[in-house]
Amino acid sequence: MGTGVNLAGTHTPLVTIRDPIFPLVPSPITAAPSASQDHQGRLWLYFGTGQFYHENDKASNDKQYLVGVKEPVDWYNCTGLGDPTQLTISCNAGLCNAAVTVPQTNLLDVTKYKVFEGGLIDRPPLDFLYSEPPDITFDNLVIDIRQYGGEPDVPKHWDGWILDINNGERCVSKPTILGGIATFTSFKPDDDACAFEGESRLYALYYTTGTAFYEPIIGYGDDTIGTVGGDVFREINRSISLGAGVAATPSLHVGEEEGVKAFVQSSTGEIEIIDEINLPEAYKSKPLFWIQESD
Repeated sequence: MGTGVNLAGTHTPLVTIRDPIFPLVPSPITAAPSASQDHQGRLWLYFGTGQFYHENDKASNDKQYLVGVKEPVDWYNCTGLGDPTQLTISCNAGLCNAAVTVPQTNLLDVTKYKVFEGGLIDRPPLDFLYSEPPDITFDNLVIDIRQYGGEPDVPKHWDGWILDINNGERCVSKPTILGGIATFTSFKPDDDACAFEGESRLYALYYTTGTAFYEPIIGYGDDTIGTVGGDVFREINRSISLGAGVAATPSLHVGEEEGVKAFVQSSTGEIEIIDEINLPEAYKSKPLFWIQESD
């Protein structure tokens, strides 16, 4: 995934995604990315990895990913003073002439993160990069990923998120972004070599965390989590099955009703319609002010 041109006129990759087990082989990106902007004015790019060009791709179980990555910011300029306005600039021996590449290790792996009602998050207990207890809130996660690199008193920052979709699943279509939700489709070929349809899934991810939102966008999951006080909260779905076939890029429709409808056509010809409700950000235009004229 490339972005930025340095003063020498050469392109520098924004980020290179690799399977940790086979780090010499970059994961393929075969569909165009989508872009959005967060509340801090930072540009984000969203894309998935994987390919399905040939029948030989069908048997691939290579690990693939869904990714959201921020446009890099060099928090300190070449004089050592804080300057958050310098984008895609890296200081090397006092020379500001190199575009920045985001290390994959600076993308927070949210594969095992589960979001529950009320914004509770269950995550891997061995995530030693956090200082909080094993379970955090959705608001904590948003703040952690929001931090700039090099900001004073911030022990760790993230340049985005990465979500593992392994076991043969891969993303071969462009995601769509609306209302704070990044909507991806993925495809997993059938394990039977003689079958041809496979199965697709739809992911509805909060755009800056890569997890489900803390209110249901596409429904609830099967898990629950309890608190010390005895309250029980349901898991929020981040993905649902679309059935057989290779799903295309979702088309989103905004009407008079609340929420958004996602239309997804598969290679079988079927069109699935999924209601996405409780979108976290504004997705409809509205008046900003009004003026009353008097006679």
